[in-house]
Amino acid sequence: MKEKYTYPSDILYVILLPTFLLIFIFSISLKAASVVVSAVSGILLLFCLLLLLVSSYVPCSFEAQEKEVRFIKAFIKTDVIKYSDIRSMEISREHYDTRYGTRWLETICFKLDDRELTFNASMDIDYYKLDNDPAQLSKQFENSKFSKLKKYIEGKMA
Repeated sequence: MKEKYTYPSDILYVILLPTFLLIFIFSISLKAASVVVSAVSGILLLFCLLLLLVSSYVPCSFEAQEKEVRFIKAFIKTDVIKYSDIRSMEISREHYDTRYGTRWLETICFKLDDRELTFNASMDIDYYKLDNDPAQLSKQFENSKFSKLKKYIEGKMA
């Protein structure tokens, strides 16, 4: 079982947004400075803007195999969880109302022998189906990527 998902990153608010604002203010204050300084600050400004856009939704994936599941975050970090180490799994969902609409965030938490690992994913909710039948929300929750993963792992652990 292999799935791709995205999750919203908090690095956007903590590091990149203040950096973007500082470079923006710096580049405005140096209008009269040399062309080299203006070009460097412009390149840094564009680089920060690009990082802001990329970090807002980080691409991830998981691959469930016979004895373990691998979570790969943005092609950089890999977490391997062996089914024999799992003591419990929980899935929680939260919704956030933003100016662009409601956003659902699904979290799966693995409690292992020596640690606890959590993974977050943005959920794709079909709101057109919800308008016709509000009970569709629970069906969409049951068919989410992390719900399918949990069922798959429970089947392998039994």
